[in-house]
Amino acid sequence: MLGSGGVDFVNKPVRQEELNHRVRAHLTHKFQTDLLLKLTYIDKLTGLYNRHYLAEELMKFERQAMRSGLELSVLMMDIDWFKPYNDSLGHLQGDICLQQVADVISGCLHRPADAVFRFGGEEFLCLLPDTNIHGAKHLAETMNKAIADAAIAHPTSPLGRVSVSIGLSCYPENTKQSLQATIKAADAALYQAKQGGRNQVCG
Repeated sequence: MLGSGGVDFVNKPVRQEELNHRVRAHLTHKFQTDLLLKLTYIDKLTGLYNRHYLAEELMKFERQAMRSGLELSVLMMDIDWFKPYNDSLGHLQGDICLQQVADVISGCLHRPADAVFRFGGEEFLCLLPDTNIHGAKHLAETMNKAIADAAIAHPTSPLGRVSVSIGLSCYPENTKQSLQATIKAADAALYQAKQGGRNQVCG
């Protein structure tokens, strides 16, 4: 029985007090294990998935896309002029800004399969299964507008508010391309958006 996945064994006759104690102990262990996993995979500041979870799940996303034969799009986004924001308002306010932007991005995703990660610093990444390049661009523009509508003040930005630049790419637009390469392509598109003046979508 234990070799088949069981975690405990109660001899007969079953004593209620002992059974209750064992059940509570196993439920506590399960709760603690789930909490540790959550702490491992969730970015503490934003509540989004972290880079570690992305590394764990990337192959699964790629295999699902290969099996389904459906496109998977990647959005890579970066908060514009974030260092001047931190320098002028302080890192505590910078943390609040990151949380606000993370909330706006998450609020734009309505499908359970979509996933958003804090990629690092002020960078975020979205994986969008069953989404072609046109759908990805529409969502990216929706996110860009949602950030604008949030009107988060940015005193050192030419816009006077927080904005984001977004790069996008699609897998398997080229079936020989890996999902990791698609992420790099989205990052390159993000660089183009930055070079092109920021507050825009490229890809």
